[in-house]
Amino acid sequence: AVSRMAHAYVAFAKNRPGLYEATFIAMPDKDERLEEARERVLDLVLSVLKDYHLDDDSAIHAVRGLRSILHGFAALRQHDAFGLPYDVEESLDLTIRVFLKGIAVYQTE
Repeated sequence: AVSRMAHAYVAFAKNRPGLYEATFIAMPDKDERLEEARERVLDLVLSVLKDYHLDDDSAIHAVRGLRSILHGFAALRQHDAFGLPYDVEESLDLTIRVFLKGIAVYQTE
């Protein structure tokens, strides 16, 4: 589920760059619709990480880490910064697998 979500995130950023960029705009006044949308996205990401049995704080840290990884990957992809002749989707898969293995190790510590 995490891998599928990661690929969907990167594809969304590629296919809808303006809308993707708009998700980072901080609104000065609270907009209930935006807050609700943010909560739904957070709930979705937390749900795909539930099998790692992280406590609440660790789950939020994991969400932030995953978001950072995906944003960096999406930004590099948008700018065609992956110039080597290797499969970019495979690179994303490997990156997600390594991240998830790290979460699994962290969970057992």
